[in-house]
Amino acid sequence: MDGNWGAFLFIWAIAEGIQWLRKRDFSDRMKTGAYWAVGVVSLSEVGQSVSGSRNPLLYLLTFLVLNSAVAFIIYWIRLKVVQKFD
Repeated sequence: MDGNWGAFLFIWAIAEGIQWLRKRDFSDRMKTGAYWAVGVVSLSEVGQSVSGSRNPLLYLLTFLVLNSAVAFIIYWIRLKVVQKFD
């Protein structure tokens, strides 16, 4: 796990914690955390990987899709675990 994935989980946890303090529902908290984590980490990855001759928009779209897929999997697993134990 590189630093970006650590940042992904950290940003998600911070955003979800803020939503918990605001007394939001569990699924709404997770969505907000996922949106923030995907956006910030995707922009970070673009900044780390784009050099002069590469298209930053293409990289941004690629990283958004890849990080969104990971966020969706995490979101789905967490919802299933909560439904099972609730």
